[in-house]
Amino acid sequence: MNSANIKAMTDNQLIERVEYLVRRERELVECLIWHLQEIQDRKLYIQMGFTSLFECLVKHFKYSEAVAYSRISALKIISAVPEAAEALNSGEVNLTTLSLTQSFIRKQEKETGEKVSPEQKVQYVESIKNKSTQEVKQILATISPVSELPLDKVQYLDQKHVQLQVTIDRTILEKIEKLKSLISHENIDPSYCDLLNIALDAAIEKVEKKKGIKISSKERRSLSKENNHSQNENLRKDVPIAIQIGAKTETQAQTSTQSFSVKSSRYILRDVKRFVLNRSNHQCEYIHSNGQRCTSKFQLQFDHIIAFSNGGTSALNNIQNLCRVHNANKGSR
Repeated sequence: MNSANIKAMTDNQLIERVEYLVRRERELVECLIWHLQEIQDRKLYIQMGFTSLFECLVKHFKYSEAVAYSRISALKIISAVPEAAEALNSGEVNLTTLSLTQSFIRKQEKETGEKVSPEQKVQYVESIKNKSTQEVKQILATISPVSELPLDKVQYLDQKHVQLQVTIDRTILEKIEKLKSLISHENIDPSYCDLLNIALDAAIEKVEKKKGIKISSKERRSLSKENNHSQNENLRKDVPIAIQIGAKTETQAQTSTQSFSVKSSRYILRDVKRFVLNRSNHQCEYIHSNGQRCTSKFQLQFDHIIAFSNGGTSALNNIQNLCRVHNANKGSR
């Protein structure tokens, strides 16, 4: 139907047509939610090269982050409260109010350390029926003011600057003030950005040292410079590794000039770990058969391409960097 046909409608026809389209939209949304649930249950997003359904919706299905989040939130609460699907279809609730309620439940569980009961979730859904977004916010804030604290937010201002909004407790603020006092001789009036940079550098150094992958400042500058002038494909050129779905792992080519001694155990040498991290650009090396590479840097794990139990060694050409999700998926397969 084109715009000319719409303009030719009578007022009553137009209203009836919109009412029909609204009903269809609700039906389609509910249908979409159940399809997303099936993708979630089958974990198809992992096979597609993503670590979560959210990432799959944003990068593959091209949803905005806000829309993807609302769809997943609705999916979660509908799975827990079947009545929510009926309310969504009837128009008593919408994706926005369901998303707000699911976010409230998640924050409440995190705050109390206890799961919200199914009966309580049903009561929450009942309380938001036929309410506007603002009314729902007021209802939830009345139930638990702490759970309605502002959400953490990241806003990109330009190519260089990012605005970070977080809500912290007084204990964290006291630590910030203490750090400010400790560095006052070198910087009399540090910004929060300065303080965060100092704290993160110290935390990263501590964790890297604990994991045995600490790199000296000179090495870090050299690697950073190299990474800034290289694409991910080039970073892996020296050590090509086949990790695509269905691809058989063959003898791995080792053309790097670096040579590492390998113990006949699961133990992975520190130098091997450092080389793999640099080669992978500190991200997962999983590649789907369609060429989609996982870009996750969350919970990275060193993985034996050929399992140690199957005769695989801890040599450089048998070690890859995988995120927790794809490493677990590989183990299950």
